[in-house]
Amino acid sequence: MANNEVAKSDKKIIVPDMGGIFSSAEMLNGAITLARTFAQSPLVPKEFQNNVGSCLIALDMAARCKTSPLMVMQNLYVVYGKPSWSSKFIIAIINQSRKYATPLQFEFNKDRTSCYAWATDYDGNKISGPTITIEMAKKEGWYGKNGSKWPTMPELMLRYRAATPVSYTHLRDHETG
Repeated sequence: MANNEVAKSDKKIIVPDMGGIFSSAEMLNGAITLARTFAQSPLVPKEFQNNVGSCLIALDMAARCKTSPLMVMQNLYVVYGKPSWSSKFIIAIINQSRKYATPLQFEFNKDRTSCYAWATDYDGNKISGPTITIEMAKKEGWYGKNGSKWPTMPELMLRYRAATPVSYTHLRDHETG
């Protein structure tokens, strides 16, 4: 079998070279075997049980994040068809990344109704995300959603929301320029 071909039944599938678990047919076949194992486990979240495809995607994400596949599965959620990370995971990944001189910090206003996340880069610059407010949470529908923790744990929820934009915008911007 050629390097980028995968056996599936008696057909051959050409695998594009995308790196990670897709870098070769051998890597992909190994990942598929591992994905099948995860899909059969009662220890993975229900969204991944009996779902080899989702397990395979989680394995790829784990490889790219250099973290445990089970940790990825436990912290990855699908929101409107797009994978999203739990805030706890985002904070942990930022703090473990060593891309910043300090761990992620959170700054609240005096009445603790708004918060932003920040860290210091190795040049001493404060890199901060947008300010998240209780008012914003209400306008966005986060506060009143069924089962929402906003009314009972507002400071924690402000921290979690404040960390999310940092991971998607400032980490990316910091890496590229």
